[in-house]
Amino acid sequence: MKIKFISILILFLSGSLYAFDGLFVSLGGEANGNTREGAAAGGAFSIGFDINSSFSFGMKKSFSYDFKNFTTIEDTGFFRYYPIKTIPVFLQAELGIITYFEEGQSSTAISAGLAAGYRFIVFKNLYIEPVVRGGYPFIWSGGLSVGILFARDSRRDAEVRRTREEE
Repeated sequence: MKIKFISILILFLSGSLYAFDGLFVSLGGEANGNTREGAAAGGAFSIGFDINSSFSFGMKKSFSYDFKNFTTIEDTGFFRYYPIKTIPVFLQAELGIITYFEEGQSSTAISAGLAAGYRFIVFKNLYIEPVVRGGYPFIWSGGLSVGILFARDSRRDAEVRRTREEE
């Protein structure tokens, strides 16, 4: 079902991709509170669309493991806001489903959170994003992603590069 939904979403959006500023894809690692005690480590894959220079939306699939017996898989959608056009700081709202696996049992819950991060443009189409987030049920998370920008050159990222070149 998820594969069908994602395939339909990509086909639907690809027909009107010209309406977006850009497409971004990232892989990352994080530490989080998805565990009974201590911390868990994991990774994430994200795909997002820049609507304009201030807003983006997308999907994220992440996992974590506490190195004992507690594993989580999180499927979320996100909406991102860049409040300052010349500085790539962002605020992000996330909503989705998290599935816990522990001792052969699984349970599912709603996942919701807020994140803040910064997009460092390393090269024209390559970026690094440190992110911190808080929410339910994971309480806290911090991570680092590496991503690639596709499609058209984002006006926001072009403005950031232009500002840095002037300095």
